Amino acid sequence: MTFFELTGWPVFIAVSVVAVLLVVVTVGVLPRHRRPGAGKYVLQFVAVVLVLVFALAGIFLKMNMDNQWYSSWGDLFSDGGGAVTTESVGALPMAAKAVEELPHRPFTAAQSAPAKNTFFGSQLDPANTSGQWVSFKLPGAESGTTQDATAWLPPSYMSQPHRAYP
Repeated sequence: MTFFELTGWPVFIAVSVVAVLLVVVTVGVLPRHRRPGAGKYVLQFVAVVLVLVFALAGIFLKMNMDNQWYSSWGDLFSDGGGAVTTESVGALPMAAKAVEELPHRPFTAAQSAPAKNTFFGSQLDPANTSGQWVSFKLPGAESGTTQDATAWLPPSYMSQPHRAYP
């Protein structure tokens, strides 16, 4: 039944309405009862706990709707030991092409020889094997503005200049 879906609006709205009603009862109605004994304090304590439980449940439901941590009630309450289903998206591994076969523009001299790239200047350490950060000014071809930029170069950037990076 779609009304009771974990990621749906109806359950979130129902829990939120109950939480608001509990706040009204806890703050507006229960303190006005003038009965002797500890029963009224126990009732107020239970009402406050219920307000907290419903408020946290509402927060959880909204965050679960946004982040999709649990897709169903079974997913939420299962022990996690069931079968995992996967869905393949995109190209199949056997149909994927090698990087050399993908269409791209030929590498520029700065890409083919990173140590001679004028953007990086003397910041590059050719002996670095763990990657490195470089800062440079990046001119905008269309806008004509120049911005400061920082880029992380992976360890293979210096040793494999023929490799394409996104």
